Amino acid sequence: MNIWQTYQFNLGVIPWDYVTKEYYWRVFFKSTHTPEDDLLLMPIEEALKIEK
Repeated sequence: MNIWQTYQFNLGVIPWDYVTKEYYWRVFFKSTHTPEDDLLLMPIEEALKIEK
C-alpha cells in the first residue's frame, strides 16, 4: 500500500499538506482526483493556523 500512496503522491492525488480524513478516504485507491474531491481539502486559512 505504501508504494500505491507514493504513486498517488507523485500524481498529485494526495498532496503533502491540507489533507483531511474525509479527503484521504475519498481518494483512497484512486489515481485521479476531481474538483469535488478537492472541496474536502483543508482550507488554507485553517492550515495556516495549525502551522503557527
